[in-house]
Amino acid sequence: MKNYKLYWSIVTILFIIQFFLQYFSVNSALEISEVKYIIVLTEILTTLITAFIPGIILASLSSLFLLKKEKYKNRIKQILPITTSLPLLLYIISFSYIFYKEEVKGEKLGPVIEYNNIKQSESLVCESIKDGKFETKNFFIERTGNHQTQTDKNNGNVSEYEVKWLSNCEYELTPISSEGDNMLVKIVDVTEKYYDCFTTTGTYATKFRIQKL
Repeated sequence: MKNYKLYWSIVTILFIIQFFLQYFSVNSALEISEVKYIIVLTEILTTLITAFIPGIILASLSSLFLLKKEKYKNRIKQILPITTSLPLLLYIISFSYIFYKEEVKGEKLGPVIEYNNIKQSESLVCESIKDGKFETKNFFIERTGNHQTQTDKNNGNVSEYEVKWLSNCEYELTPISSEGDNMLVKIVDVTEKYYDCFTTTGTYATKFRIQKL
């Protein structure tokens, strides 16, 4: 436990890793630079507070039972970097998982929601996206009439689907080129650059943002 300076170096490295995870997470979600920096700074301050306060409490309690040959102040000094690193590790694991799901898998994490409970605005118009070329983080999509092709960016595999529009802003995808479950897609927002939708093959839905090309 004498090498507490080394432990503080490890804490610093963990904090830097967490900083970059937070920055890239916000950077991929927002387009306005000024807003990004404000949110990143806010999250960094939140991380510092939520890492050090539990760390100090844990160190204070642990010091009552550990390193009894040392003075109480020295016990806290030696134990604090270890107890501080624990919440930082939890942050890094959770942010890494979120980053992987959103950036690699292309799945937007959020509250679990049942597909049938998703509401759509009565004024929503989806004519502009019934045909066209689109893009997600992992796929290129081309939709024409009742046919859709989906090209995997990673391996180039192409999947084909039959498109059946169930309403003005909801459709069903049936695999043609391979076996698989039908997918329901409910659109909730349409802009000039993208549209947001929820998809499901069962009860619960996942939200995606699909860019227009």
